[in-house]
Amino acid sequence: MNSHPAQEIVLAELGDKVAVAIAESIAAAREDLASYRDLRPSWVADHSERGLANWIHDRVWAHLMQQLDGEAEITVVDREPMRVFRVGSKYLFRVKRHGLGDTISTYPTQTALQFYVQGAQSLFPDMEEVRLAAGYLWDSESRVIGDAVISMRDGLDNVVWSAVIDLEPGTGAVAIRPMPNEPTPPTIDFTEGAAEQPGESDQVP
Repeated sequence: MNSHPAQEIVLAELGDKVAVAIAESIAAAREDLASYRDLRPSWVADHSERGLANWIHDRVWAHLMQQLDGEAEITVVDREPMRVFRVGSKYLFRVKRHGLGDTISTYPTQTALQFYVQGAQSLFPDMEEVRLAAGYLWDSESRVIGDAVISMRDGLDNVVWSAVIDLEPGTGAVAIRPMPNEPTPPTIDFTEGAAEQPGESDQVP
């Protein structure tokens, strides 16, 4: 059985700077979506779930790149269809929306599924990797961006832990709380990935 680093250890090693960057990027994307909805409500309503997810993903990623720009310990790979960022020598992130029970969706290529397997072959040769998902909670009924979240899984459907990141108003600090325990249904989503070509890497946000 694999031994996984505890939530407290991972979040402490990542530090507040990364947690704040993720939380502020989600907050900014939430404001972007509200502005988009005010400006073009019919366009937002007409979006498919996949189309809106991709739009939000682009906004989150753009804000993250601004937040993390100039940080020496951050390494970014942004070559479509792969978008990942690395913190230090160890932590590798993808940006994903999290649904009920911490579900995430991906087109089920080997590369996409393997990303979420801890101890899989490193994307950065000769370097240890702990794979994490950073993103946001998503209410599919109201189509609202919820709290920022960081999760660790060992396999797409096996959530090891998940933590919500709250910005403390006026302090620049973060408060981290565990996600409520909820059953996790199967998460491979063929509908969202139907337009992708076999063999492409996962980029269903």
